Amino acid sequence: MTDEVNDVAGDTSPDAQGDADNSEQGGEDTEAIKTQLAEALKAKAELTARAKDAEQKLKDFKAQPQVKQTNDPQITDELKLIARGLSDEAIVKAKLVAKGKEIPLLEAIKDPDFLVIKANLDENERKEKAKLGASKGSGESEEEISGLESGATRDEHQKAFKKLMG
Repeated sequence: MTDEVNDVAGDTSPDAQGDADNSEQGGEDTEAIKTQLAEALKAKAELTARAKDAEQKLKDFKAQPQVKQTNDPQITDELKLIARGLSDEAIVKAKLVAKGKEIPLLEAIKDPDFLVIKANLDENERKEKAKLGASKGSGESEEEISGLESGATRDEHQKAFKKLMG
């Protein structure tokens, strides 16, 4: 094995000089690889820091107590009023009475002030319905049957009657 080391060290042939040139280029390659390695290590460190930060945020998020949706009593009261058949306008007026007197919404509909307001709303609604015109019929056009018009003979009237009756 020592013979081989001596052969390589003592070899000054042109091939050995080519290896020396390669070692100079290898130095440049080594510097480039070191630079790439440094960049890769820096990127890895940044990614690790981001991952740790994300894990910490996740732990903090999980540690926070979950906020449960509480049913707002005013919303449930509104739903009850809707179920009772109150109009949207009446519900708005009831809210105003409840807020003004600082009472619950369901008690506000029993308040005398709201009862007056509701009576006025009902009266206005009744008047609006009364303004609607009478029905103009079903909208179906009747088929003209000869013999029904005035001035037709008795036989024409009988034919028209039989045709109508089937």
